[in-house]
Amino acid sequence: MAAGPWYTSSGLGDANIAIAARTIQTKLNEASKSNALVAHPVMQQMLAADEGLGQLMGELGVSFGLLTHGTGVAAATAEGTPRAATNYSLSNSTTITPARHVFAREVSDFGAAVQGGMLRGELAPDQYAMVILEGFEIWRNTLVDKVTALFSSLSNEIGTTATDLTWSAVNNGVIDFKNRGNTGPALGLLDAVGAKDLMGDMAALGGAVQWAPQAQQTIQDAQAGAYLGRFFNVDFYLSSALDDDATDRFGAIIAPGCIQSKHQRVPLPAEADLIADAGWYTVEALRQDGSVTKFNTTMHLACQLREDARGSMLRYGVS
Repeated sequence: MAAGPWYTSSGLGDANIAIAARTIQTKLNEASKSNALVAHPVMQQMLAADEGLGQLMGELGVSFGLLTHGTGVAAATAEGTPRAATNYSLSNSTTITPARHVFAREVSDFGAAVQGGMLRGELAPDQYAMVILEGFEIWRNTLVDKVTALFSSLSNEIGTTATDLTWSAVNNGVIDFKNRGNTGPALGLLDAVGAKDLMGDMAALGGAVQWAPQAQQTIQDAQAGAYLGRFFNVDFYLSSALDDDATDRFGAIIAPGCIQSKHQRVPLPAEADLIADAGWYTVEALRQDGSVTKFNTTMHLACQLREDARGSMLRYGVS
């Protein structure tokens, strides 16, 4: 039976309860890998800066400027001789304009009354708890999707079109990445194809490369959830949210300040039937004809490249 609203005719998805109680558990899905990703320092810094931008007050977005700072070198100047001032250099980076995003579920009164008491497990029997739990997951998925959609726009590329990703390409790319001034924490994202390319090439090289500290650390860390390991001093994670153009997949290595998100907190008015307000998203119940409640998970956000030099695209063949 096709998945659908929680009605007596369709059940919860395809879980129509006709005779016996059914235990409902969370199905394994690829999106769960993003939990570890959102907790990484680079993503946390982005969200901290997001919060620091404050609320939009009359304007629809936030404009960023990039200031050249801390690059000057003092020159020998004779005593009593004035020194000409050097002007700051400011260039505009981007403008971020949050937009409304909504995800909805439906529940019928009759379906909840008839089936709710028979359901067991972590996703039942309280539909309110289900939509609140799912609200965070929807926000997480939306945020990660917005971030990874920008990877194909990065101008610094690591890898070659329609070609397997190699250990040498990533090594050289990270050196170029650091040479641009990225010396702090860095986050790398690959899908399973790119990760297999990199691990396979590392194993094939053998010898000194295979036994290098970063290679050995990778072999050990590959067992730790979505975290692939730290090699070239970059934390690499598996992700299923990467985009492609049918020829190449677009992963990335990003440092703090490469991508900036902007959330607008939109509190619901008193007349709204508020289920949850998590700040960056809300869950609201809307009554419709036919004794059906629609639960809307709503958020207002956007992501843009803030500084291109703080990121590198990882380009490799899709298969």
